[in-house]
Amino acid sequence: TGARGVAGTVWVHKVAGTMAASGTHTVDEIQRVAQSVANRIGSLGVALEKVTIPGSTTASFLQAGFMEMGMGIHGESGMRQAPMASSRAIASEMLEAIQSYGTLGEDGVTVKPLLKKGDHVALLVNNLGGTSNFELSILARDVV
Repeated sequence: TGARGVAGTVWVHKVAGTMAASGTHTVDEIQRVAQSVANRIGSLGVALEKVTIPGSTTASFLQAGFMEMGMGIHGESGMRQAPMASSRAIASEMLEAIQSYGTLGEDGVTVKPLLKKGDHVALLVNNLGGTSNFELSILARDVV
């Protein structure tokens, strides 16, 4: 897990782009708010197959029936390989990992929990092409 991740940057771009388009904010204000948004994002990828880089011969490192929790966009190993689980169990593990990873405090050193009870959040469940909208909807339901 880690801050921002592939999908997490969408939030940063949307906020910064909206501020810039309004024409009422300085570049410094936009940068400060964009950094604040980036500091509050957590993401985690789950993969059923390893990334295949075009032109390479890649064998899957995952056994049948296993998934990679926390896999990187370029195929970097995740936190662990685990047997396939229910959508609810996957959602629970993802949320726990993101919360445990935390975020940097204002001092830039102290790690604090990403979320606290009562926080308002925005959720983005995305897909890099191998998951159907039906399956994504089930996962989104289980996260909420």
